[in-house]
Amino acid sequence: MFESQRHTDHLGEEYPSLKAMCEHYGISMSLYLNRRYNGASKRDALTLPIRRKRYYKYKGHIFKNKEGLLAYAGLMPTEYWFIEKDVVVI
Repeated sequence: MFESQRHTDHLGEEYPSLKAMCEHYGISMSLYLNRRYNGASKRDALTLPIRRKRYYKYKGHIFKNKEGLLAYAGLMPTEYWFIEKDVVVI
């Protein structure tokens, strides 16, 4: 399904397939598709480092950890539930 289409990255470079584009950026297709499904931009899906930890997206900002997100939101860890519905885990 994805292999027959040409794909363009966030810089406008064209690739013959999604697999070729992902290989160029050193990520798997499943990671790319998962990140896109979870709301990451094309740039973020292709260029965020591969980590075992999760990223948190809140109000257009991406955080490497929940502590940074909470500091940005001005909340204590016990108050995370206030914004949990607005946070996308990537």
